[in-house]
Amino acid sequence: MHHFVAVIHKIASADRSGYDGRREPRRQVGNGQVDNVDIWPMGRIRDLSERTQRLADDLAQHLRTRVLNGELQPESTISESAIATEYGVARPTARTALELLVTDGLMSRKSHLPARVASIGLTDMAEVVALLEFAEDRSLNQIVDGRYDLRVLQAALDDTTPRLLDEMVGLVGSPRLRALHRRSTFEFLLGLEQHGIATATESGDIRRAKHWTLVEALFAQRHDDARHALDALQQTRAGLLVLARVAASSD
Repeated sequence: MHHFVAVIHKIASADRSGYDGRREPRRQVGNGQVDNVDIWPMGRIRDLSERTQRLADDLAQHLRTRVLNGELQPESTISESAIATEYGVARPTARTALELLVTDGLMSRKSHLPARVASIGLTDMAEVVALLEFAEDRSLNQIVDGRYDLRVLQAALDDTTPRLLDEMVGLVGSPRLRALHRRSTFEFLLGLEQHGIATATESGDIRRAKHWTLVEALFAQRHDDARHALDALQQTRAGLLVLARVAASSD
């Protein structure tokens, strides 16, 4: 936490002193005429904008981690001003970071009110699983029947199953489908955290073997094998939902 905050503060110096979108002051030029002063060349404005966006992305990732590990509790509120003060960033940057978490389904917010950490119930989780399976099944069918660069899946073999499946959905090139899958993934992970279910129920070797089976079948365009491999990953996720239901019934 402290290391991350130090990095955020270092980048934030540019955020606080950056271009704020207002017109530059007017000044006197020849013959008493007045003109706008272009002291912010477009290249520099674009560079500042990109740095500010990267800062907002980094801040959102840190807040995302705090939500998913339970540090920020369900229904707790967090304001732009509080985030700006804690991390030493401008309020527009804090606002952008919070909006990213709203897009991810991890927070909700109403106009002029602080953002609120989402609360994911068992009914929500069941709906989310159905959405995930829809996006993954549709993507699998398109990949097997088409020609896609699958190297990104190889790079995700050792990563988490949600990351691998997110990359698979992203391959088909539908921003709407990937946004649906990404949001549903975060909502499911948040639901697991809020119901006290650990996501790492398998060893790394078993997970990687399942990943490799799916990726190898996709490379070979073996639809049935790819379907069975995806089913195995989806069944593992369904098992986590069952654990969440059991945990809720025992409370």
